[in-house]
Amino acid sequence: MDEKIPAVVRYIGKLPYAKVHPDETYAQLSLLGINDVKHPKDLYKYDPALLSKYAKTFVEKERIKLAGIAFGTGLPGGPVSITGGVLLDMEEYVRRIFILAQKVGHTFGIIPIPFVKFIPDSIEDYFDSVHEEILKAILIGFGTAGISMGIAQFSKHLAEKEVKEIIHRKISEKAICNLLLGGRTLTGRSA
Repeated sequence: MDEKIPAVVRYIGKLPYAKVHPDETYAQLSLLGINDVKHPKDLYKYDPALLSKYAKTFVEKERIKLAGIAFGTGLPGGPVSITGGVLLDMEEYVRRIFILAQKVGHTFGIIPIPFVKFIPDSIEDYFDSVHEEILKAILIGFGTAGISMGIAQFSKHLAEKEVKEIIHRKISEKAICNLLLGGRTLTGRSA
C-alpha cells in the first residue's frame, strides 16, 4: 500500500498541466496583494483569514473552470458523447482537485513543508520532492466526510453485490426444485 499511493500521485502528476510550482501560486498571490513570497515560511507573517480568503479565490476559479468543461462535454448529446464526457469530466475533476491541493497548500505554506532549505526550480524535481505532501493535502481536503462517504459507497457496492448473489441463488434453487418436481410429475412419480 505504501508504494501504491505515491504511484497514484505520480500518475495523476502525469496528466497535462497537473503540476503547479509554488512560484506560480506566489505570483498569483502577488496579484491579490501578498507580495515578496519566495518561500513557504514567508506566508506565516500573513493573517490566516486573509490566506483563507485567497485560497477560496483559487477554489472558486477552479470550480468555474470545471463547470465550464462539464457543460462543454455535455453539449453534443447522445450515449457516445455522454460516455466520453463522463470520462473527460472524471479525469478533469481529478486533475482540478490535484491542482487545488497544490495551490491551497502553497497558499498556507504547507507545500512544500516550511522546513525545506530551498525549492527546486525544475517542476519535475519540485514535484518529486513534494508528492507525499500533495497526497496529504488531498486527503485532508476530502476530510473525514469524504472518507466516510467512500466507505459508505464501498459498503453499498458490496451489499448490492451480495443481494444480487442471494437473489440469483434463490432463483436458481427454486428453478432446480421446480424442474426436479416437475420432472417427477412427468415420470408419474409424486413428490
